[in-house]
Amino acid sequence: MVSGFFGFLFALVQELWTSGWQPIVLALAIGLLLGGLSWWLAHFVALGFNRQFSFHVQHHVFCAIAAAITLVFTVLFFAMQYTADVARHEVEQWESNILADRDWSSDTFVDAYEAVYALRDSDGEQVEDFSQHPHPNRGGDLIPTNAEVTNETVADVYVDSAIDHFRDQHPFLSKILWANEGVAPEAIQQDMTQFFNANPGGTYSAGDAVELAGREIRQILAEQAPRVVLISRILLVLAFLIVQGLVFGLLIRAALADIRERGVVRAAG
Repeated sequence: MVSGFFGFLFALVQELWTSGWQPIVLALAIGLLLGGLSWWLAHFVALGFNRQFSFHVQHHVFCAIAAAITLVFTVLFFAMQYTADVARHEVEQWESNILADRDWSSDTFVDAYEAVYALRDSDGEQVEDFSQHPHPNRGGDLIPTNAEVTNETVADVYVDSAIDHFRDQHPFLSKILWANEGVAPEAIQQDMTQFFNANPGGTYSAGDAVELAGREIRQILAEQAPRVVLISRILLVLAFLIVQGLVFGLLIRAALADIRERGVVRAAG
């Protein structure tokens, strides 16, 4: 989740950089202005706790860190306007990656085969005839899909697997898009049912599942784009406040330690 968030931030900066010189110049200008203000504020806060505090090299470094952090977070805040574009690119990249992932395709096919193989009717008999369809581990490459319940089972396995793959690859984005885990979205299930109706006895392919899952993700993304931007900016501001709080805390600690040192010197004198 954390690594996904920072990767998402890096992609946002790349998008800002390639958007043209005006947005990046504006972001840098405001960032430098706020960074200078942050430097002054750090200096002011330290003196507020100790008016006789003498700034040494390490204390100026703390002020510089506060200013640099302000600059970085200002640029990131501006880059958040490209959140929807970056998220859309991530979905497109995921579609390419999953289709090239042979392990995922093979494992999902096995899961679908075994899920259908386990289906039983009210009499305890197998729903499908597997006499001509050996297990994939023994060279089988087809799943019989003649019953409606079989179609639904294969659809669920493939789309749930595709969405789980997306969650693994993009944990931060998926957490925003889907608050809860669940089965294949109804819209995807309907598309799969239509496919099977048009192709009786056919086997749903990984490519079809990925295409439908990608379509659903893009649709949800378009609907959730404002929420993605809002949550991203809230997380960014919280991270900024935490980091700045640590830097300011170090300065305040140094200022208070200086008071104690001066008191010891006076007492000794």
